[in-house]
Amino acid sequence: MCYSVFGVAVGGPPMPDQKLRLLALEARERAEEALTLAETFRDEDARRIMREVAESYEKLAERLEQHARDIPKE
Repeated sequence: MCYSVFGVAVGGPPMPDQKLRLLALEARERAEEALTLAETFRDEDARRIMREVAESYEKLAERLEQHARDIPKE
């Protein structure tokens, strides 16, 4: 089984902590996208909501990284 990192196929299934870290990275990328998109909105409420979305993605990334740290190493 393969998985991809930045669009590049990597052999073997990811370890649970690696998968969580990859998901955290993806969440951070989405947060950046949401912030970039927010700056294009003219409506202040829409900008605020999109910034909240970005903040939620950041919090998700932090929780995923914490869970990855908590997984016992074999």
